[in-house]
Amino acid sequence: MILSPQICLFLTVISLSSCASATLKEVEEIPPPLGAKKEIVPTNEKAPAEDAAVMPESGLLQIKSVLAKYHQSKSVQMELKKRVFMALLERENISEGQLSFSKGQLRLRIDKPHPSEVIVDNNNIWLVDQLPEGSKPPIQVARVRVDKLSPQSRAKSPLAFIFRDLKVWDEFKLVGEKVADEKITYSLKPIHPKEWRNVAKLAIRLDQKGKQVLAVSYWDDLENETSWVFRKVDFDVPVSKDFFKYSPPKDITIMEY
Repeated sequence: MILSPQICLFLTVISLSSCASATLKEVEEIPPPLGAKKEIVPTNEKAPAEDAAVMPESGLLQIKSVLAKYHQSKSVQMELKKRVFMALLERENISEGQLSFSKGQLRLRIDKPHPSEVIVDNNNIWLVDQLPEGSKPPIQVARVRVDKLSPQSRAKSPLAFIFRDLKVWDEFKLVGEKVADEKITYSLKPIHPKEWRNVAKLAIRLDQKGKQVLAVSYWDDLENETSWVFRKVDFDVPVSKDFFKYSPPKDITIMEY
């Protein structure tokens, strides 16, 4: 079975735990990390300089502190908007949906332009793609087993690692920061690039006052950009015990990834 473009796309979104009020414009205004080509971000802002005044320990502690807020909550629900910008083609794709997160488990529903779901429980990552009307079968299902995640998996699902385990942030070095209106954007690079093949640079934008994540962007070696904006966060929303479980239809062939 060949994975559909939608499932390949959402392999990069399989674990999140952040949010805040924001717009797509705010994602586009996240300054690129050091070395990013300015044209990949439609803004007049310059990339933050790699400055000796930047205090890596302080910045990483703040990132972990904000993300810990979401891990400690019983459940978090939010809306999200994702933007993928392909630098060589100068083309972008935008998708919208809703995200629910609880203690490392996740359910992401993409409503448009292509209906899809990503469900992360303690053992599996399920990717469910609704195929065009009249297709047989009507859906395509892929599974990634959590215990088989590897450095190669990081290339397909960087956010699954960035947000699933706070210790992962120790694998990044802080190379720049920018503060404006109580919002701070940290720019980072992986310490061991080979272990983060699709993440050459990363930026995370925080609301310092509200201790929330506003947006996340990362760039690969070809300067392709993937960005998320998180908004309308709701903490401690009651969810059923089966909300983060998924059972595929018996007549569906599962793609083991």
